[in-house]
Amino acid sequence: SHTLSSFHFLFMASRLIPAASSMATRILLLLPFLVVASLSSSSTIKPMIITPAAAQSEEPTTATSRTEEVKVRRLTDGTMLWTPSSSEKHNDDDDGPYPTMVWGVGAATTCVMYAPLFRDLAKKGVATACPTSANPQHLVKSVRFLSAEGISFPIALGGHSYGGNTAQVAASMLGEGEVVGIGNFPGGLCPLGVFGCNAHGVRVPFMAVSPSSDVNQIGVKENVFNFIQAPKIWVSMSAWVGHSDVMKGAVQGSIGELALLWFRWLLLQDTSSAEILWRSGQLNQYPNVIDVDIEFDNARRLLSEEEEEEEENNLAAFATNTTTTAATNSTSVVVMRRTMKLAAKAFLEQPRTQQRLSAAG
Repeated sequence: SHTLSSFHFLFMASRLIPAASSMATRILLLLPFLVVASLSSSSTIKPMIITPAAAQSEEPTTATSRTEEVKVRRLTDGTMLWTPSSSEKHNDDDDGPYPTMVWGVGAATTCVMYAPLFRDLAKKGVATACPTSANPQHLVKSVRFLSAEGISFPIALGGHSYGGNTAQVAASMLGEGEVVGIGNFPGGLCPLGVFGCNAHGVRVPFMAVSPSSDVNQIGVKENVFNFIQAPKIWVSMSAWVGHSDVMKGAVQGSIGELALLWFRWLLLQDTSSAEILWRSGQLNQYPNVIDVDIEFDNARRLLSEEEEEEEENNLAAFATNTTTTAATNSTSVVVMRRTMKLAAKAFLEQPRTQQRLSAAG
C-alpha cells in the first residue's frame, strides 16, 4: 500500500544519515524526505464524502439534490426550495403544489444556515422556499412566483430576526388570500427595524417566539403584537435560548419545535398542532417556554357561522384536496377560514376562555 511504501521510503532515507549525527541534525536532514513522502501519500487518498451535516454551509452544486428523502433545488428566480418526499406529500404529484412556507433570512445569514429547520419541516410535509434576499419586495415576488407557477399552495410567511420583520412588511403588501399566516422565530421589531412595517396591516394569523433576553422582545408586545387584528400567539422562552436557536431545527425545547407546530397547523390543517397551539396551558408545558399569550377575538363568531356543516368531515376532505386545488386567492381564503376554525375550537374549549365568556354573560 502507499502508506507502507512511504514508511519504507523514510526508513531507507534514514539509513543515509550518519549514525553519529545528533537528533536535531537527523530531524533537519529528514524534513525534505518527509515532504516527499507526504505528497506521494496524498496523491491516492480517496475524496472525502461530505455528509448532510457537514454540507450545511455549502450551496447545492446541482439543480436538484436529495438529502434524507428531502429534495433541495434552486428555482429559476434563485429561490432555494426544500420539498417533502413523495411519501410525505398529500397527493401523488411530485411536482407540487406543496404547502409552503416562504422564509426571510436574518441579516448576514444565508438560506443553507437554516437547512436543519427546513429539512425537519419537509419531513413533516411542509415545503420551504428561501429567496436570495429577505427584502420585503423579494418575499412578495417569491410568494407570487410560487403561486403563479403552481409550485406552492397554500403559502405562509416566516422569518428570523431581520427576516421576521420583513415578513410582516411583505404581509401588509400582499392582498387578501395570498398568504395564510406569519411566523417570527424570533423577529418582530416592526417599528424599529424595518421602514414601512405596518402591524395594523397584518390580517392573517400571527405567531412570535423569542427568548426573554432577546432584543426582539423590546417593544414588540406593545407596538406590534397588540395592534395585529388577527388570531395571534406570543411565546417568550428562557433567556438562555439563543437568538439563532431556530437554526438547530425542530429539536426538543427549541424555537424550531414551535415553528414546526405553527406551520403544520397553518399549512396542513393539522388538528393535533392546533390543539397544542391554541388550547390554554398546552404550550406552557413545552421545555424552555416561560410565558404564553393567546388572543382570538372572533373565535366564537367564526364557529357560529355555517353551524349546519359537518365540520370535521369537511375539514378532513378539504385537507386531502387542497394540494390538488388551483392556487387562487379565493381558494386560499377558504383554506385560512377552515384552518382558523380548527384553532377556534381548541381556543374555546380551554377552561380559561369558557370562564371568561360565562362571566361576560
